[in-house]
Amino acid sequence: MDPGQGFTKIWRLQNSGECVWRSGYSVRFFYGSQMGAPETIPLPQNVAHGETVEISVDMIAPNGPGTYQGNWKLSNGSGQLFGIGPNGNAPFWVRIVVKQPPTPTPSPTSTPTRTSVPTSTSTPTVTPTVTPGVLVSGSATLLPPTLLDLDTGVNGSSGDLSYQVDTSNFHVLIPQGTALLGVYGMLEPSPAACQGAGMSNAPIALESLSANTYLCYQTDQGLLGWLQYHSLEAGSGSLTVNFHTWATVKRE
Repeated sequence: MDPGQGFTKIWRLQNSGECVWRSGYSVRFFYGSQMGAPETIPLPQNVAHGETVEISVDMIAPNGPGTYQGNWKLSNGSGQLFGIGPNGNAPFWVRIVVKQPPTPTPSPTSTPTRTSVPTSTSTPTVTPTVTPGVLVSGSATLLPPTLLDLDTGVNGSSGDLSYQVDTSNFHVLIPQGTALLGVYGMLEPSPAACQGAGMSNAPIALESLSANTYLCYQTDQGLLGWLQYHSLEAGSGSLTVNFHTWATVKRE
């Protein structure tokens, strides 16, 4: 997507339960990036057992480059949320990648011809490219509930990210304090990419991610870095991640 581009997301959902989805049922934003969509969209028709319904939602791509994901659920007439999957509790989602806008190329201008006058020349000074230093980098294996400090790499009773199981049995990462987190994509992000990535303090369910997905984060000290979701063991809830915090990179 281009930054700020409008688009329509369409989900086709099948009612595999016994209850008819009647008037009052709707699709509701759950968490992540809402992308300009309404909080709630009523179902366009009744949906009986075995029937399908198409749900269209108009959205707008964020202005900053990066990967954005919005997670949604269904809501019954009493406001109770439910979703998809074997247990009927997983969200369905939309995930987009916003392109880096191209750098404009300056238009050539004509230069008047002048008589050449010999002058002394000077050797230009070459400024080296500075690579941001690394504050901390490594991997961690976490069991819920625990906290991971991305400024030190230590997990325990305090930190930037809380890893826990929510009331819907999703394994979630929740930014703590002023820390922020956002899905980036399958390629390792650069410091500039994380500076422009969409991040928030909203929880992110690991069940909505593919293995080896990268996320950008901002620590409670204001430093940026990336976290790679490596694996999640369904039985024990053991989560393995890689993380990398730059020593000097902050949000512009």
